[in-house]
Amino acid sequence: MKPAALSRLLIPLGLLAGSFALLPLAAHAYLGTFSRYLADDFCTASSLRRLGFAASQAYWYETWSGRFSFTFVVSLAQAVGPRLTPWLPSLALLAWLAAWLYFGRRVLGDSLRMGWPVWIPIGAVHAFATLHGAPSVYQSLYWQTGMTTYVLPMVLAIAYVGWMWPYATSGAETTKPGFRMKPGFGFGFVSFGVAFLLGGFSETYVALQTTALGMGLLLSLAFIEKEDRAKAATLIGFGLMGSILAGLVLALAPGTQVRSGLMPPHPALAELVRATLKDGYLFLARTVKGSPAAIALAVGLPCSFILIRDLAAAATGSIGKELRRRTVIVLILLPVLIPILMLSTIAPYEYAISSYPDARVLVSTMFVLAGGLVVWGAALGRLLAGIPVLQSRRGSLAAIGLAAIATLGLALASIQTASSTLDSAPVARSYAQTWDKRDADLRRIAPAGEEPVATPSLRHMGGLAEIGRDPEEWINRCVAGTYGLEAVVAK
Repeated sequence: MKPAALSRLLIPLGLLAGSFALLPLAAHAYLGTFSRYLADDFCTASSLRRLGFAASQAYWYETWSGRFSFTFVVSLAQAVGPRLTPWLPSLALLAWLAAWLYFGRRVLGDSLRMGWPVWIPIGAVHAFATLHGAPSVYQSLYWQTGMTTYVLPMVLAIAYVGWMWPYATSGAETTKPGFRMKPGFGFGFVSFGVAFLLGGFSETYVALQTTALGMGLLLSLAFIEKEDRAKAATLIGFGLMGSILAGLVLALAPGTQVRSGLMPPHPALAELVRATLKDGYLFLARTVKGSPAAIALAVGLPCSFILIRDLAAAATGSIGKELRRRTVIVLILLPVLIPILMLSTIAPYEYAISSYPDARVLVSTMFVLAGGLVVWGAALGRLLAGIPVLQSRRGSLAAIGLAAIATLGLALASIQTASSTLDSAPVARSYAQTWDKRDADLRRIAPAGEEPVATPSLRHMGGLAEIGRDPEEWINRCVAGTYGLEAVVAK
């Protein structure tokens, strides 16, 4: 089949696969519209009401958490108010897809016309696989605090890697009318700033980012051509320094010291390594057992679509030895590097808590696993496209057949997942209605008097805290502070 025919076929195929892949994400977005303030959301909202925007940043840094980027972003969201919360899951999912589209444009140079039929399905499959394998979608996506802490920085990291890739691997130039700049110290400072700000979202993310940039720096020195090595090392090295600085800001924050005093003693290095390896094994075993279809799709769909994309673009006819060598390196190294990155998301929690990570933390681990499978599958498709027999008519038909099988599997998995997700809609809708009623009632109460206000305790959505009968309980105090009341208790 001629490249032009494959190119024309890619658009309807991408539209079909993308539509199926978006089904479970649309279901998650719909359930997200029933999201409301929960647990820690009330605490950050309370401090914002009581102290104002700037002072609340200092308050949390000094008394509880050094997560400066998280505190800033969640304060911005709460400055808008609870009416924004129902839309945050949808915005996060849209940003997820946009990040992959940008990644494809930067890494493979795809135009929007050629890029969306490939990268929208790939991005949707990555999001689908991540959420399918995450222990708690509610804590990871629907809950404002959990999504902002763990999902948001990783989605932004896709765009960060995409921006960095051409500069760090080939010494690319940015050219605009009247502007021409090679990557150097200027871009290095941009990389430093982005890594620093992303690292401020959580200890989990900054450990992942620091590990990834450290490995990237070593790999750039080992595998990038000599003439581009200095530029790549500068860009990645500045990012690594920004990430390390963010980690230090988090670790040395007075609030982190306060919180550490409430936790068990930190384990010794040998015990930390043993516990982290055990947790990683348990997570992987549970994921493989619970989400085999999502794992298969995370490899199969990117492989088939990148294979068709390369054949359609006729790029493989001129594939050079250097590109083939880099692709083989990616295929060999990823199965080694991805487990290390997964463990880097677990180690901070084990160090701080000495236990298996909470469900919301493990979305980071699943994000890395699913992302690694997606990239590995895409690299495999690129390598297969360089095989001469697949550049024939029969090879093109085989590639189309593989994509059709992947799309069919995606359709079955997506329909089943979307259906099971929407089964929770009645409960979520009922919760949102009762939350809205309680919210309206509490807003009507004048903040006068010292007697606790009795109000309903709602369903513990996602296993998160709700108010109880003790007005001094932290969640009771945070809810009271959000509404400017002296105290609240459960009826």
